[in-house]
Amino acid sequence: MNAGTVHAEAVVDALDRGDTGLAVEMVRVLVAHIRAGRTRWHELDGQPQGAR
Repeated sequence: MNAGTVHAEAVVDALDRGDTGLAVEMVRVLVAHIRAGRTRWHELDGQPQGAR
């Protein structure tokens, strides 16, 4: 199970409990996680093959 899946599970659990505040916060965490991953991929794409 990857981190994205864990965050998605937390969102569903919060919604099932009716805790919309927690669900909103978990969506923010998930979006930040995705953005950080994209940033890292872009950094890696700009490096020469041996530097990875």
